[in-house]
Amino acid sequence: MCVRNMTSPATVSDENGELVDQLVALSGARKADRITVTGRATLDVLLGLCRRGFLHAMCRTPKEPHVADRSTESLWIVDARNAAELRTLIAACGRDLSSNGTLVISVAHRYSMDWWAHLGDLLVICGFIPLQETHSTDHDFILCAPKQRARQAIAA
Repeated sequence: MCVRNMTSPATVSDENGELVDQLVALSGARKADRITVTGRATLDVLLGLCRRGFLHAMCRTPKEPHVADRSTESLWIVDARNAAELRTLIAACGRDLSSNGTLVISVAHRYSMDWWAHLGDLLVICGFIPLQETHSTDHDFILCAPKQRARQAIAA
């Protein structure tokens, strides 16, 4: 959790600032939301969130036990190395999402069409429906519906 009364020196760079801004915009995160960041470069993203006044952000690894109260409004998976790591992160951290939570996946590598197709299949298996894809110069993003909403959409 970010400590509100701590200030960072002006000399500390915000090299992932654009990425953090894109993740905030895509997820629709509000400063009071509980955001979990996992994957690679999580510390930089977490620091960027703290600099922007997000008070309830935390980093998480797949080895940590999940939160029993499903209290995360937004889960951001940043730069998973491959599909296996992504599957592990979704399985371990995705169950912490609240019923109205949002999953955002950010990848910095250019992957093949087969990889994207496999990712789509993986998301469906994990109970998510991709809602939007966006592309920037450095990252590609996928915004997914929360699990509960995804199941309701499949049933309809």
